[in-house]
Amino acid sequence: MEQERRADPVRFDVEFDAQWATSVAAYLRPEDVDSIFAEWDGQALGMRSEGVLGTRYVAHADPSVSGANFAVMVAHRGEDHDGRGHVVVDYIRVWRPADFPDGRVDYEAVAASLESLMLRFRILSFSFDQFSSAGLMDRLRAFAQANQLHSYSGIHERTATVPLNRRMYEGLKTALSRRIVHAPHHELLEAELRNLETRNGRVDHPTRGPVQTSDVADCLMNVVDVLIGDNNSDQFAESLGTIMPSGSVPGHPLSERFDRVHTSQRQGLQRGRHGDAARGSRFGRRG
Repeated sequence: MEQERRADPVRFDVEFDAQWATSVAAYLRPEDVDSIFAEWDGQALGMRSEGVLGTRYVAHADPSVSGANFAVMVAHRGEDHDGRGHVVVDYIRVWRPADFPDGRVDYEAVAASLESLMLRFRILSFSFDQFSSAGLMDRLRAFAQANQLHSYSGIHERTATVPLNRRMYEGLKTALSRRIVHAPHHELLEAELRNLETRNGRVDHPTRGPVQTSDVADCLMNVVDVLIGDNNSDQFAESLGTIMPSGSVPGHPLSERFDRVHTSQRQGLQRGRHGDAARGSRFGRRG
């Protein structure tokens, strides 16, 4: 019996301990899903409206057709007292067709919201699923360049394949079991995670029942993969290596570029306080 439990804890709970399962092929254990929304660093997490200076943020968006949900998530990497990396989710938003008068997601409104998100969090890496994302990525790159945001080179597509999704979901599953993923409570994210199932070697949402989406769960597996990967190493820095400016000085390019951006911003704020810049004026190009 102990061998059966160790081999497949989820199936063991259902078949031998008479525990209810959300799906006949549930992928995640209920207690692992619960752990995401537990306290982190002594407090329950809430949604943030903007980033914190000195924190590096990544984001992933899961676009779809205008008649289906569109989800986006922002997260950063934190560390515990032992230096172990954790994924901390800061922001989740889902646009549903029912939110719009004609029952179709307004991509113009979504694009404007994503532009605001880039400004508020100074996102360094913004990935998109390949479906219906090309035009949106072009618009966001142009917006980033026009606003001197360094994230324009970090806007990229992640082509979803069965092997890649399986690897990322396995990484998420491992991270949840190690209790290193933390997020504000989000009803749809919880429902999608509880209802993920394995079918024919794939991890996906059910095709029947009350939950038939996995958009927010897909966002979570992507930010977990970018920030800590499947071995909790320095993959965060490696994944953002495309942001390196040409001609940079020796040292880690991401850290140095990040520091230059925020040092320039602080100097701009100090000049404003000393009367060198008009109140309400924008930073110059170097800012």
